[in-house]
Amino acid sequence: MTARSPWSIYYDKQVGRTPNPLLLEALKHCAEPGLAIDLGCGEGTDTRALLALGWRVLAIDAEAEAIERLHASLVDTPSAALSTDVADARHLALPSCDLLYAGLSLPFNAPEDFPELWQRCCQAVKPQGIFAAHVFGDRDGWAHNPTRTFHTRAQAEALVARGQVLHFAEREFDGHSALGPKHWHWFEFVLRLDAQD
Repeated sequence: MTARSPWSIYYDKQVGRTPNPLLLEALKHCAEPGLAIDLGCGEGTDTRALLALGWRVLAIDAEAEAIERLHASLVDTPSAALSTDVADARHLALPSCDLLYAGLSLPFNAPEDFPELWQRCCQAVKPQGIFAAHVFGDRDGWAHNPTRTFHTRAQAEALVARGQVLHFAEREFDGHSALGPKHWHWFEFVLRLDAQD
């Protein structure tokens, strides 16, 4: 029997969850639906929530299985407002959007790739648009992994300094991942971005 990937296990555990609280917080600051990018969309819970609220959505994930699961979940209610892409964040070409939501996806990029990815995310958001994301903190249980990016509080605060901070919080707790028990530490934020240079 072929071993299932950690992502497959993760997607199974996400089925039936409610939209991420950070996405719901971000939506409080959006005047009306436009184009949203769900970066690292996983099995699609947050994408489906955006579609239900009248947003056009570009759902992106590096794992083909994530996009397959998203489409399968909408087979009875297909939406012309949805477009999808299987893409590695290092090679993303992001269109101009009103909302960019990256729920626990940006930290899965290596430190050498993170600054450029962060810049491209910020540049994709239209003036007065909303950017909401999580970044891992330096006390996260995976902080020893050199292929992922972690931030101190000061570094996280520096990241969000380029926009109007509408929400910023630090979360630290013991929980689980697809691989088993895990200590989580992240910073979450909602920014309103001005025109970028």
